[in-house]
Parts: sequence; structure tokens; C-alpha cells
Amino acid sequence: MEKALVKPASTAKYFDGTFMAISDQTEKGWTVAWVTIEDDKITDVVFHSTTKTTDDEGNTKFVRKDETYPHAPYHEAREVLPERIVEKNGTDIEAVTGATGTTETVKQAVERALEQASR
Repeated sequence: MEKALVKPASTAKYFDGTFMAISDQTEKGWTVAWVTIEDDKITDVVFHSTTKTTDDEGNTKFVRKDETYPHAPYHEAREVLPERIVEKNGTDIEAVTGATGTTETVKQAVERALEQASR
């Protein structure tokens, strides 16, 4: 009974650290996000998304979108989504025009990382 009355040492919602999670796969690919939390604040978000392509033999595969990915709104999303998530300390953010799919998979991956960080 004594242990049941012991109050937790911390009232923090999240553990400090960096947490990684993956979105669901869509027909276009998926997103991996790393979320860093300090004192219940999101301090950094990094994400990488994939895109579907075909190799020389005609096989479908997914590759990481890099600086050569031709869709400009994706590159804008790479810049602004982490800033918005840090600013809002969560995923209640506006989508990047032209990168709605990326916005949604980033939000899902970040939400999953936050679930992992939950106390």
C-alpha cells in the first residue's frame, strides 16, 4: 500500500532523448522521423522520406528522396515542417502547399515518436 501512495518523481509528459518512428507506407513511400525532446519540449525534428522508382530490370523499389528529387514543394517541406513542429511543440501544423502527402507522413511519424517518448 505504501508504494501505491508514492508520487512519481517527475510530472514530465515525455522522456528526454531522441526517438525514431516510421509512418505507414503509402503508394508513394513512407517517412522516418527522429524527434529530440528536452524538458517536454520538442527541440529538433529530422525526417527522410522515400519515393517509388523502377530499377533497370523494371522492378519497383523505394529510395530516399535526396537533393536531386525534382518536386520543389518537398524541399520546402524539409525546411519548414521541422520548424513548425518545434514551434508548436507538436503536429498541429499547416500542410506545405504541394506537399500534403509529405506533411501527413511526417506528422504521423512524429506522433509515433512522441508516443514512444511518453512516460
